[in-house]
Amino acid sequence: MGNGHTKDMQETEIDYFFNAILPKLFFIFLPVFSLLLAWLFGQRGQPFTIHFLFSTYLHSFVFVLGAFYWILSRFLLSLGAVHLNGYLLMIMGLLIFIYLWVSLKKVYGFSTMNQGIRITGLLLGYLVVVVLSAFITIAVLLSMP
Repeated sequence: MGNGHTKDMQETEIDYFFNAILPKLFFIFLPVFSLLLAWLFGQRGQPFTIHFLFSTYLHSFVFVLGAFYWILSRFLLSLGAVHLNGYLLMIMGLLIFIYLWVSLKKVYGFSTMNQGIRITGLLLGYLVVVVLSAFITIAVLLSMP
């Protein structure tokens, strides 16, 4: 088994992740993120649907940005410029953070300092959920024949 076979297997695993696993994780993460939003940003009497719609918009933005990243990273790979992938990921992360910051401010209307503390809590809580989900997903994938 040569290097080409290993590369083909890695590409197949990446394709499987993006085509089969990631979309399902996004749907699982929607209500989880909505609950975090309701807990950190919710106001009395505010319906849960507001948080769920916000979560849907944010995850849609991330999903579209992820698809754009996937296309660009494939293009960079074909050019042999894989080292630029790190910069592309940093730009993508910055765009997601800016989108999150601006949209939270518009939807929930908090002061900058208050919003900063709550966004930090939101991101940390969500990071825990994503990391736990990743471990569970990897464990399930490794147990598959």
